[in-house]
Amino acid sequence: MDIKGRLVELSSQCGGHLSAALQLLLECQRAGEWVAWVGNPKAPPFPPDLARAGVDLAHLAVIFAEKPPQAASSAVKLLHSGAFSLVILDLAAWSGPAVLNMALQSRMAALTRRHGCALVALTRKKPQAKSLGSLVALRAQVENARWGVYLDVLKDKRHGPGHKTWQAADPPDGLHRHPRVPLSVDGGPA
Repeated sequence: MDIKGRLVELSSQCGGHLSAALQLLLECQRAGEWVAWVGNPKAPPFPPDLARAGVDLAHLAVIFAEKPPQAASSAVKLLHSGAFSLVILDLAAWSGPAVLNMALQSRMAALTRRHGCALVALTRKKPQAKSLGSLVALRAQVENARWGVYLDVLKDKRHGPGHKTWQAADPPDGLHRHPRVPLSVDGGPA
């Protein structure tokens, strides 16, 4: 998924957005790039899970904010620094609807283009719900699947909406070495 220079929204009703964000984080780290995660101190990413998935915790900046507006402001500062290729803004970590005002979205979109980085906002909502705003360049609804996630692109200013992809995720503990996990033709679980 091409996200550089874009304001992206990954939505889910059941937490699939976290799996998709983890894959983006890993891609950036494998390329030697820095990533920041901005979220709620009461719902942080779980370090042992991140480490088990392959995240280099020493090269992941984690910033906590008490309220979503403070988190958004922190994300803008991180983008402005130009030091991070990916900033994940976990708006789903708070209860209530995710909101980013147009001024913040405008600033975020401009900074992602200027520095060739991406801001990925994680939200908890149904596919029929509106996106965070008109400046979101890519919005995908993420659904959990067995050992992966499906991304249904609802909005894409570069390629148009309507394409779906499947991303693999690690199977649960105990199945890592099982040689006979059946897969379907599209690479997803059978």
